[in-house]
Amino acid sequence: MLVEEARVIAVPPNTLITVAENKYCVVLKGTVKVRTPHSLREMGARSIFKAEGIICSGEKGCEFIIFDPGKHQLPDNIIRKIRQLAAEEEATDEKNGQAGTGAHQLLYDKHFRCPVCATEFTAQKVRTTKLKSKNLDTDLRMHYEGINPLLYNVILCPGCFYANFSEDFEDLSAIEKTKLSSERRTFRQDNSSELETAIEKYKLALKCIQTVNGTPEKLAKAYLHLAWLYEDTGENNLAVEMRQNALTCYKQAFSSSSHLQKPQLEQITYLIGELSLQLGHLKEAYDYFQQLIQDKDTAPWLKKQTRQRILDLRARMAEESPG
Repeated sequence: MLVEEARVIAVPPNTLITVAENKYCVVLKGTVKVRTPHSLREMGARSIFKAEGIICSGEKGCEFIIFDPGKHQLPDNIIRKIRQLAAEEEATDEKNGQAGTGAHQLLYDKHFRCPVCATEFTAQKVRTTKLKSKNLDTDLRMHYEGINPLLYNVILCPGCFYANFSEDFEDLSAIEKTKLSSERRTFRQDNSSELETAIEKYKLALKCIQTVNGTPEKLAKAYLHLAWLYEDTGENNLAVEMRQNALTCYKQAFSSSSHLQKPQLEQITYLIGELSLQLGHLKEAYDYFQQLIQDKDTAPWLKKQTRQRILDLRARMAEESPG
């Protein structure tokens, strides 16, 4: 998503945003994740920071303003804060660098109250401000140093085994609570590893999302995350099955896309193309990739990624063509 300057921008959750060089950002609502030399920092409401390159909206989206101090008139208090940013950010980055990146230092306990059965409990969450990214897969899975955040994305109530993504866990309507209260769920607690436990949590989350008729894009996200987890365990057949399920749900989201904001629709279009390519549906992959290339407003980072995948696709087609 390429944003306009000097106006309020509303961005959906977990959306990558392209910002030109030497610009500043004021967060009005929600959070924004910003990569620094040492970590991935999460900036909350009323934060002001220098923003350039790729940043990402938080788990519940955000509203912010991008501006150029040399072009746009700003209040004196904002100008003063900008002048303090360099020293403050440098000190914070040094502190984060000294803190290390052991898994125990990247987690914290958060209190939850189950909206279904009212059980109160604590669950581990990832300190996103301390994450150090390593690389991004072609299906947009980000890898981090020292931890796998997928293991902690789903929150599970130990009382009734209601499970959901952490950002949605407590956000249920009265009708959804009633549906989930009437459903019996079980949870295997004899797993031998965190990875296996995470897989079981995702299975329960999928069941709960289906019970409340969750959106196809949310189901697709859960299926895709499950595919990644199965890959981590070496269960590639199950990973392929989950990818196929994710592709089906993403297509459903694409077909009913009137409720989606453009950045969401762009990423869904890309993932349909990417999953189609991974599953061997080359013509279909090409058609969806071409939609992004032909749209002049597609985010530059995503258009660049798409062009590379088209090159990969053509190379694969050449290998598979007879003669």
